[in-house]
Amino acid sequence: MLILLVDDNEMSRAVLKKILEISGYETVCASDGDEGLMLARQHRPDLVISDIMMPLSDGYQFCRNMRMDPTLKDTPFVFYSAAFTSAKDVDFAYDLGATRFIQKPQSPKKILELVEELLSSRTESRFDGPPSESLMEPSFLKLHSQRVIQKLEEKVAELEQTHAFLETVLDSMAEGLIVISKDYTVLDANYAACTLLKLSKEEIVGKNCYNLLHGLQKPCSAATAVCPFPHVFEEGRATETTYTHTIPCEGHILEVVASPVRDSKDKITCMVQIIRDVTERTKLEEEVNNRIKELEDFYDASVEKELRLIELEKYVENIKNKKPQPEG
Repeated sequence: MLILLVDDNEMSRAVLKKILEISGYETVCASDGDEGLMLARQHRPDLVISDIMMPLSDGYQFCRNMRMDPTLKDTPFVFYSAAFTSAKDVDFAYDLGATRFIQKPQSPKKILELVEELLSSRTESRFDGPPSESLMEPSFLKLHSQRVIQKLEEKVAELEQTHAFLETVLDSMAEGLIVISKDYTVLDANYAACTLLKLSKEEIVGKNCYNLLHGLQKPCSAATAVCPFPHVFEEGRATETTYTHTIPCEGHILEVVASPVRDSKDKITCMVQIIRDVTERTKLEEEVNNRIKELEDFYDASVEKELRLIELEKYVENIKNKKPQPEG
């Protein structure tokens, strides 16, 4: 039995593939509906399991194309989705001819039970056949657009909420935070960074970091500070440095921890810097060190004085104990 898996999420595909192959099923995989249709025509699978939200051709389009193809229209088709799960999403899936609709994630046991059930009874379907209106282009385009647009609107709303939450969290940090791209451009800054640098967010974002922080016209590899760029972007590791010559914070000492930010493909896209004003701490450390040095000097002087007193006492004792010489 050959099962076609269609999902743009590589990890999701791999997990499903592992579950099925351990149970003795053969699998073939695709990352979108267009590739899925090509593989379906090539391999004629016994069952299709497909996600809905995918690039290029999504699951709804893929299912419609399967049902419009005379050689594939009877293939059991299972939607396996985590995003399109509302009642209208599910109804539209069945209107297009889906055999089953299951919501991600599911336990391996339930997935295997469903696969076994569908493969042992391939004629099973919720409907005798999907309404032809749903497959026809005008109706399909209208209904498909409604489902996709609504989902995109939901995703945009979720992203806006997430963005607002993250901004609140970042602005609540005591430390300054700035994000810098590979071309030295400041991409973002939190409230603490703006306060520390005595600049508005609009005055920070979009500026080159070497000009903003050090007043230089080119990257600060030749400046007195150790630039974290080579460590972060070339070596891919976090680094810590101290700036004492920043323009907005003249006279201040800034401790900077820079770390790489990676995307889903482990590629470094930008650098995030956590900035702390350690001027007062450094002054206190210097004061403590100076005090310790004074105490050490005082101790050394006291010891030397005591040694001299001991030597003087010995000298006086020797004089007292010295016998007078007989006269000639």
